[in-house]
Amino acid sequence: MSIRVLVVDDEELVRTGLTMILEVEPDLEVCGTAADGAQALARVAETDPDVVLMDVRMPVLDGIEATRTLAGGDGGPAVLVLTTYFVDEAVAAALRGGASGVVLKDAAPVELVAAIRAVARGEAWLDPAVARSLVEEFRSRPDPAQPASGSWPLSPGGSWRCCGGWPRGCPTPRSPPGSWSPSTPSRPT
Repeated sequence: MSIRVLVVDDEELVRTGLTMILEVEPDLEVCGTAADGAQALARVAETDPDVVLMDVRMPVLDGIEATRTLAGGDGGPAVLVLTTYFVDEAVAAALRGGASGVVLKDAAPVELVAAIRAVARGEAWLDPAVARSLVEEFRSRPDPAQPASGSWPLSPGGSWRCCGGWPRGCPTPRSPPGSWSPSTPSRPT
């Protein structure tokens, strides 16, 4: 059975080149093309593709909004975002909007074909450069499980962790300035 692919890009040369690459694969069938997100939504209804290869930045309706619309429906096609940018807010928005993967426009044809096959099987696909950038972005963010620098650690229930249940307050010099003192009858909650 063939994987039906809709190719969406605002540049005709790119659409034609992608179509030529995909049509030589025996298990892939280009069922249509579109020049913007609005055309893509109409073509999806007409052609029932398995995968939409979607450019991000296009006129009329961009690929992000078109992806959100497609992802909101039941049983719709997988969306594989096609972009020249490895990570920017648009790529993140497309993934949040329901895209199944991201492939760069400079990917080798064999990578593009592998990405289409993967998302058609229900798998996720990230171009290695995109994956690396996402990992670096993730690592640069503060760990939500760790208290912010300079803040005082509270247990999940809101009690002071360093006190360990001391009845007359925290015996350590680590108490937050001005909040309470060891002479306080009980620890704060």
